[in-house]
Amino acid sequence: MIEHEPINTGAAKKIGIALAVLLVFMVLSNLSSWSANITAAGNLKASVIGGAIQNAFYQSLGKGASSKFSLAQDEVSSRLVVPETAQAYLTLPRAADASAMGNIDQGSKVDNGWKLSGWTYVPESAGTPEFVIAVENEKVIGVLAVDQDRPDVAKALNAPRALRTGYSGQVTRSLNTEGCKVTLYTLTSSLQLFAMPSLCDKANHPAQ
Repeated sequence: MIEHEPINTGAAKKIGIALAVLLVFMVLSNLSSWSANITAAGNLKASVIGGAIQNAFYQSLGKGASSKFSLAQDEVSSRLVVPETAQAYLTLPRAADASAMGNIDQGSKVDNGWKLSGWTYVPESAGTPEFVIAVENEKVIGVLAVDQDRPDVAKALNAPRALRTGYSGQVTRSLNTEGCKVTLYTLTSSLQLFAMPSLCDKANHPAQ
């Protein structure tokens, strides 16, 4: 008959506690190291997890800051026109001595108009870019929503609010129009118009 040595429950309990403390220490050390490596400025963008967190942060700031037009109370009287017989209308001032930052990535002619894509960015005081307005012979021929994420722009400008600055689409040109006579504007959430880079220059020099 085999005799078993008595188990020292006190010693086993102490060993268990020591192992638990060691495990907690190892977990905390690994978490601290992970946090330092992932959140360090140089490593955040290169990390898969850190990159995803950063992109989500950009999206929350970029998209959440827009989608509502606003008009200051003291601007109503100067910008609202109410004729006696015709419909009332609101004037949209052009930003004085200022243009929207941005680029026309594509500005090419198609059968019935222009195919456009790019990005546009305005000063924070002007709100957020909402629409790209295409005007030809003083007539609006197209409106494109500024609703696409451009993480490259946000990174280049070091501005999270510059994430939602992309646009793309097609506008229809006026009939019997020769050459390029289209001007682009950015309409902001504060109801201001900002001049944009020249579409005609882009069309004439597509390689630039």
